[in-house]
Amino acid sequence: MTSVPPDDPEFALLVAATARPAAARHEATIAVAERAGAIDWQRFLALVDRHRVAPLAFDALADACPGIPDDARRGLRERAMRDRAQALQLVGVLATVIARLADAKIAAVSVKGPVLAERAFGDASVRQCRDLDILIRPDEVKRALEALQAGGFELVFPAGLVDRERLRLWVRLMKDVSL
Repeated sequence: MTSVPPDDPEFALLVAATARPAAARHEATIAVAERAGAIDWQRFLALVDRHRVAPLAFDALADACPGIPDDARRGLRERAMRDRAQALQLVGVLATVIARLADAKIAAVSVKGPVLAERAFGDASVRQCRDLDILIRPDEVKRALEALQAGGFELVFPAGLVDRERLRLWVRLMKDVSL
């Protein structure tokens, strides 16, 4: 159960628009949307951006909240479309990465990002994500990087990790690499 202060209608609308399951989200959004005239739509959009939930909020509000001003509806729609496109692009990249790693016989598990959105909401495109989190065994990082670089991916960060010892130290201390 979620408790929202009654004096924060923008946050209450955000909570309602992102509730699970979808049926509860729809009902809650309609109930909060009845107070649409009290919503500071710029603040609501800022909350949507801060919490990275534009597609969820747009889906919930598109039909349930006819009182949204045109500029706020347009802003929410643009954010949702941008975030969905980015999430779907990452799904394609993820499929390529997992396939390359599988070809190299490297076990990999994707966590967070579009995979979490799919599991939580049934739609990989409803949560904004900027990167992919893929777990692999630390002793297979070098082989994974080689397999991905052979497939056209480029090591972006940390630059200069060319020898095995520096890479081992990086993985032990920092854990992340960016391609």
